[in-house]
Amino acid sequence: MTTTATETKEAAAPKPSLRDFYGAPVEQLSDGNLTLKRYKDGDAEAAYEAATTTLPELIKWMTWASEDYNLESTKGFVTFAQTSWDEGTEYSYGAFVDGAFVGSFSLMAPLEGDGADIGYWLSKPATGKGIATRATKLLIKAAWDANYPNVQIRHDVRNVKSEAIPKRLGFTYLHTKSAVRKGENLEDKLWQLKRESA
Repeated sequence: MTTTATETKEAAAPKPSLRDFYGAPVEQLSDGNLTLKRYKDGDAEAAYEAATTTLPELIKWMTWASEDYNLESTKGFVTFAQTSWDEGTEYSYGAFVDGAFVGSFSLMAPLEGDGADIGYWLSKPATGKGIATRATKLLIKAAWDANYPNVQIRHDVRNVKSEAIPKRLGFTYLHTKSAVRKGENLEDKLWQLKRESA
């Protein structure tokens, strides 16, 4: 699970619309039995069920995850995801394997530089199967097709599972920076993949 621009927006300046600079990605991406689809109203219950399977892990890394996370929280996110897509500020997808909801992947305005941040989380049963790597590759292709110059992945330095994704996909490590989440002083690593080097 990565630290995302959306999750740290409370401490960041408002971001311009991605649509002001780049094209919108396609609404559905597929790689065999893995499909990423733009969120729709009916996704909330499946997304909530997937998140609850890994909630203790998500609480470690994601600002939005907490002990009182509930279905209404997920419905709020789905509404946010739909509005953000329409406004061109963030492009979030539900991830499905053989039709079952397994996680969430997004292209978001970066906290620094240009291009987009990639954020993601998976349900517990879906981890360790290469799904996050495959889905991230789909997002990268979508970003290139929409003329993004680069993509970034940001994660807590302690989150070695998330760190494996940029390493596996040839991202370049840029730096480690201080971050504040849930009132804690933490450190995030930032990785970047440039379009011309992909």
